[in-house]
Amino acid sequence: MMPTRHALGALLLDAGLAEEAEDVFRTDLGLKPGLIRACHHPDNIWALQGLDDCLKLRGADTERAYIAPRLAVARAWAEIEVAAACQCALKAARI
Repeated sequence: MMPTRHALGALLLDAGLAEEAEDVFRTDLGLKPGLIRACHHPDNIWALQGLDDCLKLRGADTERAYIAPRLAVARAWAEIEVAAACQCALKAARI
């Protein structure tokens, strides 16, 4: 089973809709209101990677510095290397 928000965010990002993708990742991480607390995934590597990708495109280096430690911890715990917000992302598949 694959979480839909990670796929949605990754596909939006791949389609060049970075602002919409960023909104999806922020919601998933609980950084913006909209979901009940039980649906927030504050340290999910897929959403953190997606948000980092969006911030990089936007040139938001200050905010990336805030996300970087959380992403580093998530990567340390991950069993696989995560290069995109979802395995379904077209650009990640071409890397």
